[in-house]
Amino acid sequence: MKKSIIPFAILFILLQACEQDIPEPELPQEEPEPEVIRGCMDPTAVNYNIKTLVSNDSCTYTKIRFYSLYLGVYDSTGRLDRFERSDIYIDDEYIGYTDAIYQMGPQNASCIHGRGLLYEFQDGNKVEWRSMIHLESGDSLLGPSGVLTPSHKNECGFVEAGP
Repeated sequence: MKKSIIPFAILFILLQACEQDIPEPELPQEEPEPEVIRGCMDPTAVNYNIKTLVSNDSCTYTKIRFYSLYLGVYDSTGRLDRFERSDIYIDDEYIGYTDAIYQMGPQNASCIHGRGLLYEFQDGNKVEWRSMIHLESGDSLLGPSGVLTPSHKNECGFVEAGP
């Protein structure tokens, strides 16, 4: 009887060894491809990202809010001729007017949601601007003018365009 158990015991051991999971050899893993950073590649834009590898046309540029600092101008008799509005021209094209007055300057005013005419640069190029001031008396006079350049450091700025 002992002789008949031994072959079964050997068979049992062999079957147990076959059922065990044999680990597969590890294959070398491929390095993951670096993430392609998409964004704005224009260094004159507010949202410029130096790490961007592919442009996604998401660049945004500086916004400018035009306003007036003074209530008007005094005529030769000392009477105040009140400011009504300043027409604003960018590169000789009329873009609108401002009648906003910040007598103390726009220190605490919101540039994005404040009063006055808001202009947004469309690209990183500078523009020439000028203003035509209209007074309560019906008189008009040339107002301030100059050149504006977008700044990647400032999302919004103020320009005094009144008398």
